[in-house]
Amino acid sequence: MKKIICLMLSVLLLGSLLVGCTPKTSSASQSASAQSAASSQSSQSAASSGSDAEAPVHLTFYAYGFQALVNLPGYEDQTKNLGDAYQLIIDDFVKEHPNVTIDLVTINPAGGGTEQMDVDLASGETPNLYYDSLLRISKYNGLDYLLNMKDYVDPSVVSGFTKGSVEEDNLFYMPTGSSPMCLCVNKDIFEKIGAVDLLPPSDDRNWTYDQFTAALQAVKDANLDGVYPTILWAANQSGDACNMSYLWGYGARFFENGDYSKVVLNSQAGYDALSFLNQLSADGLTVPGAAGLNDDDMWAMWQGSQVAITGGYPYLETLAKEADSPFVPYFVNYPHADGEPNPPVAPDTHAISVFSSDDEAENEMACKFAEYLVSSKWAVVISQALGDMTVLSSLDGQLEMSEEYTAAQKIMNDCGIISYGPACSKWSDLRPLYAAELQAMFSGTKTPQQAVDDFTAEANQVLAD
Repeated sequence: MKKIICLMLSVLLLGSLLVGCTPKTSSASQSASAQSAASSQSSQSAASSGSDAEAPVHLTFYAYGFQALVNLPGYEDQTKNLGDAYQLIIDDFVKEHPNVTIDLVTINPAGGGTEQMDVDLASGETPNLYYDSLLRISKYNGLDYLLNMKDYVDPSVVSGFTKGSVEEDNLFYMPTGSSPMCLCVNKDIFEKIGAVDLLPPSDDRNWTYDQFTAALQAVKDANLDGVYPTILWAANQSGDACNMSYLWGYGARFFENGDYSKVVLNSQAGYDALSFLNQLSADGLTVPGAAGLNDDDMWAMWQGSQVAITGGYPYLETLAKEADSPFVPYFVNYPHADGEPNPPVAPDTHAISVFSSDDEAENEMACKFAEYLVSSKWAVVISQALGDMTVLSSLDGQLEMSEEYTAAQKIMNDCGIISYGPACSKWSDLRPLYAAELQAMFSGTKTPQQAVDDFTAEANQVLAD
């Protein structure tokens, strides 16, 4: 009953699970079955898969209808509609496991949420598999729906993921890929003011807060018309990982060691990190009025060459190339304090999860499918389309990437991934609280320490409820 009540509430609160850059395009739900292969293939598979062929297994696969997976390069004729790409994956899988039937339900992306699946769950229809952004997947882990795949998946696959990209002891998701948050530099601006030497070198791409501030100051001192050193924003939670990523270089964390029951930002590191952001604003190194800006403002100003540096995902390279006046982007890591290691990367992750079933055969086969998806060519195809980077070592080098995308992936691989919050089942409730405290700080009604302390108290109250 608790699960059903929670799910019905989530249907009424559709906007709580925001994924900032997901296209909002209409599409009807799709349902299709992947049927058994020909008998000759069946015999061959039975010999290779052992017990898999002993009894039929029927699974249901819910997958978010990402527009980016339509008209996939190389599969254009087969991927004209939302969900077609997932059906291709199913078809390939059942060739190896002909006793398996998988029904596909493509989640309509028009609302940007999971209302369709929530209604189905409330009516008693539970999927076996679910593919989506981790921001949306995590709430189902909090409702105790998701299976810990740790004892079902080949340990060599789990150990091959980039450090921090999965929770090995609670393997409730496995990623096909992640898009790493980094600092994106308009290199043309630094060329123009003769300050390229202030940027991290191409073979390292890491720097300290002092070095970062010096680069911003050089842009300010150049006094270019309509150009600002950087941009911060807090009008809402959209794109908040861009600003949150300044915290990690001080050693600040929202949660400690994967314990999502308590926020621990109220530390000296947390105070220092927010003080740094507040000082950037006070010193005129950011676009004025951060409390009223959002990530849409950042997009527009980046593409208009009005900011020299901004936080963002590597898709900003595309915006730079498509700008009215194209420019050269340069990706570097967020800064770190003296004596602190290079900060880990906050990713936007797309992943697959398994809903726990009372039928153990369904659990086992669903985990086989999840393992197949993340370790096969399809993880590469999906990552290429979504702008992600693969995070499984066996897939390294298979993506077609620009020099800057390659640099961003190297930053992620070298520095690791931070599970900063999206895996928390109540993360969608905490994000607006953090944005509100940043607003208060940037508008001058709270000190950085007050903002940190108030957010920590409010967040922990939410987590305790």
